[in-house]
Amino acid sequence: VHDILAQVPSAEVYRDLLPADLSGPIGVLTRLVVAKSHAGRGLSLPLDFARIAAAKAAACKHLIGETFAGLPRLDQMARLGFEIIGSAAPYSLGPLVEVMAGGGTSASGNRAEPKARLVYVLSIKA
Repeated sequence: VHDILAQVPSAEVYRDLLPADLSGPIGVLTRLVVAKSHAGRGLSLPLDFARIAAAKAAACKHLIGETFAGLPRLDQMARLGFEIIGSAAPYSLGPLVEVMAGGGTSASGNRAEPKARLVYVLSIKA
């Protein structure tokens, strides 16, 4: 939970999509990964419910995140009340900079291709 947008992990990816003065507290959904062998079984939904409940319990005003997973994931986030607001800016810090630029390798050891990431936001009503 973060007081201002500049404090969230990888804040630079949200800079052109969310106002810099977005009111906090702000929760961030990051790094939810379901193995391809288990995709499509609804495993992420109970985790999303738990993360939304935790954000509400922490009195977050906004919950933001990004996904590489494409339309099925975006549709799920929209059904949960999130607004899809646009494409994330490139990472400028951290280990994903090289991977996202296509210079790193994936978990399987193959060269990683750059992927589009879409950002979503949920404004939590008090």
